[in-house]
Amino acid sequence: MDANAKPGVNERQVQVAALVRAKVAADKRATIEELVDRYLLALDEGVFSEAFAREVFTEDVILNFPPGSHRGIAGLAEFTDGFMGHWAATHHHASNYLIELNGDRVTVTGRAIMVFDGTLTSAANPS
Repeated sequence: MDANAKPGVNERQVQVAALVRAKVAADKRATIEELVDRYLLALDEGVFSEAFAREVFTEDVILNFPPGSHRGIAGLAEFTDGFMGHWAATHHHASNYLIELNGDRVTVTGRAIMVFDGTLTSAANPS
């Protein structure tokens, strides 16, 4: 018997518990990937709003992108419009998600290929 084993807990129970923890972590990662994909799709469809942000992110969200960073839900739609509003259309394809779970905190790092319609919208090009 393992010196670290708990009395009354056999090796099979330990294995099952480990599998359950792995399944829970995998389910959390899949949910986070889906949220990221929903966010990027909303950007491409032009439907990102404060209400949508509240469906996808927590109040203390932190986003870091090449055009800038934003902290919190408040003002997130305006921040997003600031860099997305320049393009008539976009297409985002994300992959290679690195998802770090730490209690109720999640950090997502990933890679994206983005295609931007070269036509600037009238807000960016008033002519």
